[in-house]
Amino acid sequence: MRQQRINVLGLQETHLTDAHLASVTDLYQRRLLILNSPDPERPGASAGVAFAINKDITRTHNTRFVELIPGRAALLALQWRDNTTTYILNTYAPNSGTHHPAFWARLATALHAEGLTHIDFHLGDFNLVENALDRTPARLDQLNAIAALRDFRSTFHLQDTWRITHPDSRLFTFRSARGALFSQSRLDRIYTDSTTADAVFEWRHQIGALPSDHDLVAVRYAPLDAPEIGSGRWTLPLFLTNDDAFMADVLARGRQLQSDIASNADARTPTHNPQRLWAAFKSDLKSTAQKHAKRSRGRIDAKLRALR
Repeated sequence: MRQQRINVLGLQETHLTDAHLASVTDLYQRRLLILNSPDPERPGASAGVAFAINKDITRTHNTRFVELIPGRAALLALQWRDNTTTYILNTYAPNSGTHHPAFWARLATALHAEGLTHIDFHLGDFNLVENALDRTPARLDQLNAIAALRDFRSTFHLQDTWRITHPDSRLFTFRSARGALFSQSRLDRIYTDSTTADAVFEWRHQIGALPSDHDLVAVRYAPLDAPEIGSGRWTLPLFLTNDDAFMADVLARGRQLQSDIASNADARTPTHNPQRLWAAFKSDLKSTAQKHAKRSRGRIDAKLRALR
């Protein structure tokens, strides 16, 4: 989450007991907020869904976590900025297709009971696919299970945005080997609200950092009315303040600036004045700092290579 700057990570089949959660929270409480919904009967051996929120880059106050079906479905209401709230539903659907109609009906009822009628993102391990293209060998899952999921999606205006964007592509997130039979499927997906679809981009499907037979599915989200954020201001690398050669250059250039300002005090023009001299000094200082930093990093890297 730190290296890839992931704001929110949805997890399924966590098997987190209260003791495990307390231990993980104690280790990462400065960086992560972990919200877990365990299986009420076998918390350490079955199901479990959770959210991990990166506190370094995500505002976590006013966060609402709702357990809808313990161990199977939970919702996160996250306030990104101002009073804008994003609703993220995380589900770990039943393995058996025969249990899907009751599961999706129960989940819809639970959402309505909480007054939740809008979902921006619905992510999870769905344990079925809606299209034969999403399995190899290609086959459809139970039709009544697919119909139940589609009814749920229709109720909350959710769509498989990746599949709509890539209608003919094949991609798999789960692999299974049973004897001589090897199969793959796209069980792990992120659905989006139809109005949110235009604000998502850079879909990624990759092997996660931890051993798993499921791949990580990720997407970037930028609300259409969000302010544009640039690359920020350049800052001087702090280690250069201990670089004698660089500091000598700065002092020499500074003395020259003082002399130029003093000598032109009575000859100010629109193109030659203290403000322009100061701007030129800052530009020269940045260029000089970048050259010294490049040389210094080269020497540091060489020393590190010699120590290996």
